[in-house]
Amino acid sequence: MKIRQTVLILLSGIIMLLSGFSAQALAGTTDVLIEQLRAKEILTEEEYQRLKSKEKEKKHPSIKIEGRMMLDYRDHSPDATTDLKSDTSPVLDIRRARLGAKVVLAKNIKGEVVLDIAEDGAELDTASMAYRFPNGNSLVFGKTKVGFSLEEMTSSRWIDFIERSLANTYGGVGKNPQVAFNGSIGDIGGFNLAYAAFDTKDVAEGKQLGLRVTLNLGTKNESVYHLGVGLTQGDRAEGEVDRTYAARGQQFFNTSANIDTTSGEYGNARQGLEFAIALGSFKAQYESIKTSYTGIESTTNAGVFDKDITTSYLNLMYMVTGEKYAKSYKTSSGKFDKIKPINGDKGAIEIGIRLSSFDASDWDTGNGPRTSTGYTSEADSTTYGLKWIPTTNVRFIINYQVTDYETAVTTVNGEKRERTWLTRAQFSF
Repeated sequence: MKIRQTVLILLSGIIMLLSGFSAQALAGTTDVLIEQLRAKEILTEEEYQRLKSKEKEKKHPSIKIEGRMMLDYRDHSPDATTDLKSDTSPVLDIRRARLGAKVVLAKNIKGEVVLDIAEDGAELDTASMAYRFPNGNSLVFGKTKVGFSLEEMTSSRWIDFIERSLANTYGGVGKNPQVAFNGSIGDIGGFNLAYAAFDTKDVAEGKQLGLRVTLNLGTKNESVYHLGVGLTQGDRAEGEVDRTYAARGQQFFNTSANIDTTSGEYGNARQGLEFAIALGSFKAQYESIKTSYTGIESTTNAGVFDKDITTSYLNLMYMVTGEKYAKSYKTSSGKFDKIKPINGDKGAIEIGIRLSSFDASDWDTGNGPRTSTGYTSEADSTTYGLKWIPTTNVRFIINYQVTDYETAVTTVNGEKRERTWLTRAQFSF
C-alpha cells in the first residue's frame, strides 16, 4: 500500500510539473508511464482514471509556435520596369516568411503574435487577444483581419490561387487595429462585428465599423451552400485612392490627384456579397464588392463627389484526387481551411480557373480626382491554376494569369494586356 501511495504521489507531482509546460513530448512520456503502470497492475482502474483526468487538466499559459514560408517566382510579359515591390521582372523572392506564437493565457483567453520577416527587418503582421464567453462568442482586441470577405478571411496558406483576386487586391480591408465581437449563429453560420482603425494622417479619422454575417445550408463534411454579406462604413483621411494591380505586377489604376476635402474627411464604405457551393470534389466561389467614396473636393474638379469601384471574381475548383471541399469548411467563421490529402503517399492534386474583374469607370469623369492619363479604369483577368499538396502543410502551385485592360497602360509598356506566370513552394506549421 505504501509503495502504491508513493507511486501515486510521485506521478501526481510529475503531472503537475509537466502541466506547467506546453511540450507535447513530455506530456506523451507521462502518458506512457501511466499506461505501463496500469498494465503491470500497479495502479487500479480507479487510480488510473483519476490520474488520466488530472493529466488532462490544462495549465496556463501554454505556447504553440507557428510559421509559414512562401517562395515565389513571377514572370510578367511584357516585362514591367518593376513590379509591386520595385523588383525587375522576372522575380524570385520570399513572398511571406512569418513566425509567431499562439498563447493560451487561461481557459477562455487566447493571444497571438506573428511577425513577417520576409522583408528587411521584422514587421508586425498580427497581434491580438481574444476573450471567449461561456456561450462561445468572443471579444477580440488587437491587430488582425477585419472580418469582411470569404476570400480575404481565408488564410494565404489555403487560398485557391497564389494571389488573391482583383476583388480583394483592391476591395479587401486587410489587418488593422480593432475591437471585434464574433461568434456562431447556431450550427448554421457565424458573425463578426468590428470597430477598426486604418492608417491615416489624422488619428481622429480613418475609423470604420465592419460587419460580416455568413450562413451555410449544407450538410457538415458533405456539402457547402455558403451565403455571406459584408459591410464597412466610416471615413478616411485625405490622400490617394488605394492602388491596385494584377498578380503583383504594375499598378494599372491611379487618380490624377489626391482627395483634398474642405472638412479633412470623406466617407468610405464597402458592400460585399459572397456565395460558395461545394459538392464532393467540386467548388464554385463568387464574390462582388463595391467600394464607395463620398465627400466634397476642395481643389481638383471641386465639388461634391460620390464614386464607386466595383470588383468581383468567380472561382471554379476541382480536386482531381477526390478530396471533399466540405471537409475543409468552417461554418462558425464562414471560410475554407486546409485540404487534407486522402492519399498519404501521393498527396492531392487540384485544378482551377478564376475570372476576375475591376470597374472604376465612375472615376473617368465628374467632380474630384479622375483616372490618370496612362492608367485604365477597367480590367478583366483570367487565372488558371494547378496545385500539388503532398501533405496538409506543404503546397506547390503554378498559376498563369492573363489581364486585359480597357485602355493601354503606360506602366505595362503601353499595352492593353499583361501575362504573368506565378509559381510557389510553401510550407507551414
